Amino acid sequence: MSLRHSGSKSSIIATSRSVSLQKLVSPSTGHPPPTRSGSLRSSMPFEQCLFGDKPLASPRPLHIFADLGRNDHEKDNRTKFLGVITMSQPKPARKMRAVGALLLASLVGCGGPEKAIEEKLEANVLFFSNFEKGVDALWAEGNRSADFDGARTRHRLNGGIEDGAVEFEKGATAMSYAAKTNFAYSDKGWGGAVSFWMAVDVSSLEADFPEPFHIGKREGNAYPWDDAVIFVDFAKATRSLRFGCYPNKQGEISDAMVEEHVIQVPNLNWSEDTWHHIVIAWSNFNSGKADANWSLYIDGKEVGKKSDLLMDMSWTIDDVTARFNHYKFTGKIDEIAVFGTSLAPEDAAYLNKPIKPLNVLLKKGP
Repeated sequence: MSLRHSGSKSSIIATSRSVSLQKLVSPSTGHPPPTRSGSLRSSMPFEQCLFGDKPLASPRPLHIFADLGRNDHEKDNRTKFLGVITMSQPKPARKMRAVGALLLASLVGCGGPEKAIEEKLEANVLFFSNFEKGVDALWAEGNRSADFDGARTRHRLNGGIEDGAVEFEKGATAMSYAAKTNFAYSDKGWGGAVSFWMAVDVSSLEADFPEPFHIGKREGNAYPWDDAVIFVDFAKATRSLRFGCYPNKQGEISDAMVEEHVIQVPNLNWSEDTWHHIVIAWSNFNSGKADANWSLYIDGKEVGKKSDLLMDMSWTIDDVTARFNHYKFTGKIDEIAVFGTSLAPEDAAYLNKPIKPLNVLLKKGP
């Protein structure tokens, strides 16, 4: 039996009697083997069920597990053992379909960590652009339209995480989106997060500090790099990915301030045909206290964090834009999502390997 949930990559498969799609129970221990990497993190046990008025003397076990499929960038399917139903007598196919439907409803609808994460992401998403059809956002609280400083930026209908992606060639300029309402900025305290996928050959970057993401003050046609800014860039000399946040400028940026405010991940050996998932998250900016925090996640894992700093950022939000390829980034970007709250490690891990398709989960309206 195989049932597929509409709109996702999950199915429920049952094995019974001599038919075995996967060996779910060890003959020696009678216990299910560990699930594969990437499967659901919480078990969803089901009570043993007996069907019919006259159970057989030797009921047949029906082993149920979830095949969660895989994303294009994963090698193996993600699976999860759900439980065992004991079949006491043969049943028509329609009864088997009913059992499968019940289990599928339990898998999709039951509570648990994945459900709570999905509810948090859905409730707090402000902007989502997956380049499925074009460069404008699929959904946004504010303006969905993308603006460009110049040419040499390509939208590709394939080659992304799921479908399309945007590619910045050598000499390309920034692609930007209005920050107003698409970011949760407040001068009374705020937090947020940005999630996106990136494919880049780090060794081929020519600029000293190419910058795939930047949001901060605007002064005429200039965007200060060191004044009330949130950024992701690369340091060419060390092949490092960096995530930094600087407050309102009060002087020159010293080496000590870089150390205090910038998370760095050195010695990257990324290639142009390999996608990596990035999440940057921050909290308690403009709180007036030394309690600001920000974290960097790569491929679902936290790789750095800064804590307990004073972070005052004075923006005129009508003038602020979120800029991708802010400075000489040559590579691809896909699946951009902005959230109005900081994200925890489990949220970043989910976005790296989502169960529900993001174009369903993160699209709140038409």
